[in-house]
Amino acid sequence: MLLVAVRPAHAWWIENHVLGDEARVQIERSGKAVVEHRMILKTNGSVRLKTYELRGIDRDASPLPNSYVVPMRSGIAGSLDSAIPLSLELEYPKPRKGESGQPLAVLKIKVDDRKGLRRGTYLFVLRYRTDLRARGAITRDGAMVRVQWDGPVFDDGFDNARVTFQLPAAPTPPRAVQETVPEDDRSLSASFLSEVRRGTEHDELELLRTYVSKAEPISWAVRVDQRALDPLPPEEAASAEPSMPQGAVFAVKGRPPKWLAAAGGGLFLFYLLLVWLKAREVKRNAAQARATLPPAIGLPTPLRALGAAGALVGGVALQLLFDQPMWGAGAVVLACLLAAHGAARLNPTGSMRGPGRWLSVTEGEALGRLPRPRGAWLDVSTRAGKVLLFLLLSAVGVATWWVSTRSFTEALLVGFDSVALLAIFGTGTLKSLPPDMAVEPARFLRKLVRRLRKKKGMADLRLVPRIRIPQGEVDPDELRLMVVPRIPLRGFTAIEVGVTYALGVGARVAMPEVLLRVVAGSACDQAVAALSTHGRISPGRKPDERVIAISPRVPTVRSTMEITAALAIRVMDHAAPRQRPDRQQSAPVRTGSQPKSGEEREPQAA
Repeated sequence: MLLVAVRPAHAWWIENHVLGDEARVQIERSGKAVVEHRMILKTNGSVRLKTYELRGIDRDASPLPNSYVVPMRSGIAGSLDSAIPLSLELEYPKPRKGESGQPLAVLKIKVDDRKGLRRGTYLFVLRYRTDLRARGAITRDGAMVRVQWDGPVFDDGFDNARVTFQLPAAPTPPRAVQETVPEDDRSLSASFLSEVRRGTEHDELELLRTYVSKAEPISWAVRVDQRALDPLPPEEAASAEPSMPQGAVFAVKGRPPKWLAAAGGGLFLFYLLLVWLKAREVKRNAAQARATLPPAIGLPTPLRALGAAGALVGGVALQLLFDQPMWGAGAVVLACLLAAHGAARLNPTGSMRGPGRWLSVTEGEALGRLPRPRGAWLDVSTRAGKVLLFLLLSAVGVATWWVSTRSFTEALLVGFDSVALLAIFGTGTLKSLPPDMAVEPARFLRKLVRRLRKKKGMADLRLVPRIRIPQGEVDPDELRLMVVPRIPLRGFTAIEVGVTYALGVGARVAMPEVLLRVVAGSACDQAVAALSTHGRISPGRKPDERVIAISPRVPTVRSTMEITAALAIRVMDHAAPRQRPDRQQSAPVRTGSQPKSGEEREPQAA
């Protein structure tokens, strides 16, 4: 005990290290704020920790009650069973000799425990109130307001310093102010990472500094909507930065870089060229299909191209350089309408056809592999169009990533603006034009044939593709599928499945129709009399022929198959004997044998 009592002064030591700090600044509309620090401190030594000093606190800080310290393990678990109250006291040190400027304010933290804190890692929760407006930390910045808060200075360097600003909700989300660093500084510590969380009552902007050096003062700054705070007094507004002159609709967010003008001009020329090339491509393809495909807004091509390019560039500028995302989105929508095309219309002369004759062909000839659509680069229905659209969307993705380093909200707007490309590639496509009726129905009929052959009881059906050749020509103009049961009723002519197409914006829809051809007054006509109410009755190709046309309510392959199978079962002659030879008829006949006298030879079927 004598040795302990006479221990030298240097034997009593304590060492403290700050491992991290997370601050939360809750700003009111009046400009006053409540600051909460969650500081992680590691203490070690032969003496227990009873006091700690935090330098660089706001000089007008007013400590609030309910500050405490807990072991780090309890803090992670959210338990306050072992919490110890803290007493906060603000001190203003006197300047030393030879020092210029005012020394930093010091927040003295006292542990309200007689024994103090033994060695270990602890979480300190400190709360105080400050007035940012009174200290001049809230200033006008163009059309927005700049809020600046200086964090404390720590004696240790640590990773991931985090500050969350909570502000009243406003139409424009808060955003971080990018720190200006030397060009030769490429470290992550010289940059802030931001994340915005919107709410009905409050907006939150979380800033993350990847590394804080020893004794480095950090100034955290955000730009918020001026409607989130009370208006600045007249004397503050007069001394603030000059705003846009009266008569200007929007105020520019700072001074934009010079290269933005070149980027805007390049975007204008690029989109103008896309709209003009798309108009030429659509006109050429529509002429080949004997149709017209008008634009969504009926203006001449030069005016549409100029208007679409100008609206797109103006919309992007309103979103990125001005605080008007709604006006910018409206301009982008206008650009899409000017660049898009509507639904195709058939030419009256091209839709009329003369008489012709029907010929049966093989499935391989009619339902074989169809050629891919070609001849359109600005068309998402072609392979070349898909590749080009993918490359352009990849470029938009790179631009979105670059803008996200500045603002996550603006990056989302850039991504949404890519809809201007979809207006070009997704409308006026080859699939929105009238198809070749001798080729395109094969896509639908091929699936129908496959389903009919798989359906139970339909193995005996004869499925024959038929093409129509106009009189005086060699190329067919229509393709149908003829379905014939093995033994039909008397008066049955044929079951035909045809396909027409409804034209829309950017695509066409196959509309199948099943035609039942019977002789009027025959047994087959009487058997299907009940089906006449479900279809449309019209005269056939012959004077005594009647046609019942039935369209499925849902134009799918399955619905068409069910209707075709039901009609085939209805027109079958179930009373006709099956041509299956019995055992006596199936006995082999010897070669050269003659029938007995009095017996008649049975006639053979032709």
